[in-house]
Amino acid sequence: MEYFEFEIEWIDEVEVRSRWPRPLPRGRLGRSNPFCCLIRLQIVSITTELVITADVFEEGSGVPSSLQHLGAQVAIELLPAGDYRIDGGVLVERKTVADLHGSLARGRFWSQVGHVRDTAVLPFLFVEGDELDQGPRHPNAIRSCLLAILAA
Repeated sequence: MEYFEFEIEWIDEVEVRSRWPRPLPRGRLGRSNPFCCLIRLQIVSITTELVITADVFEEGSGVPSSLQHLGAQVAIELLPAGDYRIDGGVLVERKTVADLHGSLARGRFWSQVGHVRDTAVLPFLFVEGDELDQGPRHPNAIRSCLLAILAA
């Protein structure tokens, strides 16, 4: 089985323009709007078959079937914490941008993240979407919440 291993970092416009070999369009970047930049990507081969366990509530997202289509061994069961469990103590809480905004508004976000962090050896929060700011919460509130997770 092969998978991609990658490393990302948050950079601002000045850093992007210093690394990017050709001119970037104006207006898309800004100092107050950092974005994610892929800095390393490689294919890694593993000989043991990993089992990804998806929570029963994730079946409707289409992610488990996409993982199976890519060749992953996926089991579906009710997980006490997180949305995906990978052998070795990895737990992933998956949020769409809309769900991130909504769970913050309803006050359930911190308990979900705390439960994953308390249960897992390696906890992850995966936010899925094109624009982190698409929602009712102020962009600074969303970024502050993500930074608070990293700092804890």
